[in-house]
Amino acid sequence: MSEYSESICAHENVRGKITDVAVFLNGAQLTRAASLKLAAGLNKITFSGISADLYPESLTAAIGNDCQVTSVSHQIKYVTDAPDSGRVAELLKKKKELEISVLQKKGQLSVCAEERTLLELNREVAGKEGLKITELRETLDYFKSKLTDIENEKIDLSLQIEELQEQIQQINHEVGRGYSSRNESEIEVEVFAPKDMENTVELSYFLNNAGWTPYYDIRAKDVESPVTLNFKAFVHQQTGEDWEDVKLTLSTGNPSLSGNLPELTPQYVDFEQPHPAAPAYAPGKQKIAEYQSFNAPSACMAMEEIDECEYVIDEKEKRFVKYEPPQTISASNLTGVEYILPALYSIPSSYNQKPVDIKSHQLKAEFKYYSIRKLEKDVFLTASVMDWTDLNLLEGNANIFFEGKYVGQTYIDPRRAGEYIQLSLGRDPGVIVTRVKGKDMTEKSLIGGNTKVTKEWTLTVRNAKGQAIDIEISDQLPVSVNKGITIDAVNISSAEHDKETGKLTWNLTLDAGKAKSMVVKYTATYPKNKIVVLE
Repeated sequence: MSEYSESICAHENVRGKITDVAVFLNGAQLTRAASLKLAAGLNKITFSGISADLYPESLTAAIGNDCQVTSVSHQIKYVTDAPDSGRVAELLKKKKELEISVLQKKGQLSVCAEERTLLELNREVAGKEGLKITELRETLDYFKSKLTDIENEKIDLSLQIEELQEQIQQINHEVGRGYSSRNESEIEVEVFAPKDMENTVELSYFLNNAGWTPYYDIRAKDVESPVTLNFKAFVHQQTGEDWEDVKLTLSTGNPSLSGNLPELTPQYVDFEQPHPAAPAYAPGKQKIAEYQSFNAPSACMAMEEIDECEYVIDEKEKRFVKYEPPQTISASNLTGVEYILPALYSIPSSYNQKPVDIKSHQLKAEFKYYSIRKLEKDVFLTASVMDWTDLNLLEGNANIFFEGKYVGQTYIDPRRAGEYIQLSLGRDPGVIVTRVKGKDMTEKSLIGGNTKVTKEWTLTVRNAKGQAIDIEISDQLPVSVNKGITIDAVNISSAEHDKETGKLTWNLTLDAGKAKSMVVKYTATYPKNKIVVLE
């Protein structure tokens, strides 16, 4: 290039603007663009103010309109920022004024001290002149008042001096902070232009200090409506570069910065350990303690509900039309899924997370109530969400809302879900189950010397909601582990009876406002000289 060096047109300290950001689960690919007036021939463009943490191997440059990028180079530059001279002069002037005020206040303190000394001397002279009692009292009151005024003035002056000195210290700190130094990337791009023109140069590079975390809002309006699954993300970045009004793309892939061909290694299969943050229950085997309560904190109750019937004016057709929000475009590739967000986002470089809406899905769900009245008086509602397998969901926390109320939080792990995702929607006071004991009977048989005990109770379920419900009610009979004890089911009201565990199960469909009762009765026979605890 040396023979053309005299004809190279230099563009120094070009900043450009970050226009596009592709955020991966770990890391981000940034595109920075600068519009420049290029001269015919070679142009050397020096980009500055770029993060020193970029991966040099990821750096590329591009330009259109028949121009050609001939070289791209990168170096780390140590930059020292000098303070604004005008600001520094203003601060030093203010500091001088404050120092003069301090001297004046200290002078006033000295005057107060002298005044107190003179007052003390005059009080001694007055005391030696043999004043009457009334005159002496008036004199003492006068001296007391004056001394109090002097002491109060000294206190006020001391506080004012302290405040002025704090202001002087703050100015010293601000002047000192005016000088800063840091490392930053300087990128030189050489471009050949066939003629004088205006063109846009784009830089693309990868930074590691960024990423996004998926999370979900799951909303169920009632047991007859589909479930709304809102796919969202928290985006974070501490790259040192603020993103202002950028086109944002969220990617589930991990960019490979190496050009080496990968090598296959043996794939070993073993049982996977449970995820520590995943819920402990499996579909159909929920534990009562793992259901969340409807009594949610009031702060969560106030969260906005989206009106499904919002309308806007179509200016072209002069009529109301249903509002359709811009949709996120998703694209699949070999390395993951990309979500191209429709809006522009501004995300500063900080430790704060930016919430971002990705997509909203309407999913079919099967709602079912569960009751184990023997253990818990409340009835619990679950939703089995279907048709989720093609949504490209990721692991993440999910906030659950039912009938406009915050219910609780669960964890979605698509790797462990089956045909549906099971969600607990908490306790529902609109469905009531009671368990009333009948009269226990105990008989002693003379033949064989056995004792026979009869136990009975009635389960009643009442649907106080405005629509029909499906409910599964569970109870149990005792199971004998001793040949001397016999358990006989007398009446189980058509329940499914698992004789190995003693579990009784009723699956019912109950219309709105209806109730149904089930009677359970059994006998236990055992030797009369033994004690058996049944319930």
